[in-house]
Amino acid sequence: MSQQGATRPFILLLAVNAAWCAVWVWYRIAIDVQFLPYPHFLVDYSFGFIRRGLVGAITAVFFPKVPITVVFVFGVASSLLALPLYLVLFRRDFGFSRRTLPLLVLVVGSPFFIKNFFYNLGYFDVLGAIVALAALLLPVGTAYPLALAAASVALIFVHHIHALLYIPTITFVMLVRYVAATGRIDARRLAWCGALFLCVGAAFLFVMAHATPPIPEAAFLAHMKARALDPFHEPFAEVWYRTPGREWQDTLQMLPRNLIQAPLYMIMLAAHWPLLRFARQSLAGLSAFDRRLAQLGLGVIGAAYLVIFVMVFDYSRWVSNGLVCAWLALHAIRTLPSAKPAPLPEPSKGTLTSAILVTLLGRVGTVTPF
Repeated sequence: MSQQGATRPFILLLAVNAAWCAVWVWYRIAIDVQFLPYPHFLVDYSFGFIRRGLVGAITAVFFPKVPITVVFVFGVASSLLALPLYLVLFRRDFGFSRRTLPLLVLVVGSPFFIKNFFYNLGYFDVLGAIVALAALLLPVGTAYPLALAAASVALIFVHHIHALLYIPTITFVMLVRYVAATGRIDARRLAWCGALFLCVGAAFLFVMAHATPPIPEAAFLAHMKARALDPFHEPFAEVWYRTPGREWQDTLQMLPRNLIQAPLYMIMLAAHWPLLRFARQSLAGLSAFDRRLAQLGLGVIGAAYLVIFVMVFDYSRWVSNGLVCAWLALHAIRTLPSAKPAPLPEPSKGTLTSAILVTLLGRVGTVTPF
């Protein structure tokens, strides 16, 4: 079979994955409305600085009364921004050609990536992915770490879980591109980055210690209802008053069910076998120093997600975002001085089977798979 004939099915699969994204937008607007993200757009800083309040405070500038359509507009716009940003990154690192088409389908068609952002329409996870993509795409200069540190603080103000969700990946990308790009650790640049991300850590500690609403929960809920034009899940207002201990207790209650579902994630991950092989070969080609740096970065990202798994039970979101972070970290690793091009997945029957499987898996989910 000619190369053109071998890659034609992958073009069709790209179209199917685009259709999945459209289906999830329709599903979230017409069938299963995203009521949980909506309350985040109803909070503001009327009573002082509070956690999870930045998006709502910005929304309040434009909408004194907030319709639920704001959630849909935000969710679609942010997901549509993440997709072209990744395509720009893919073009820079791999190029667009028939040879790279199977890899493209495996990545953008993965249920862990773009499709899951569309399914979880209105959640703020995608903002972390956008900042991580910007970290991979922005030119590296004096202002580069400052811009990433400022964006990381903004992510924490949007939702403090980003301190574990995407900021470790953003930090790793910054260290690879800004500190270790020459093949050695630049001590002055490392110290500058360390100082900036101490500020990021301080912002996180401040949010955790001093950003609970300073009014009774009933008054806080009344303020949210006064700003809402549509119904929302009112008990969700309680999350602004939750303590880490309460989060941990709820996660323990959900743990048996989540552990039973763990094999489903392994099956979904196994469907990405050509992608996993490509990632392994990419790491194998590094020098000893660069490989240790890559392993350290991936280890820290994994440890951050382990803490999330212990504290918050939205496991489907965390597994999905964790694999997105690992793949974006691999893009950064490819910029290390010793990185060598790994063999791309061929348009073989095995690769096509894998691409079909990941395409048929429309999404991972929010709390539980499927």
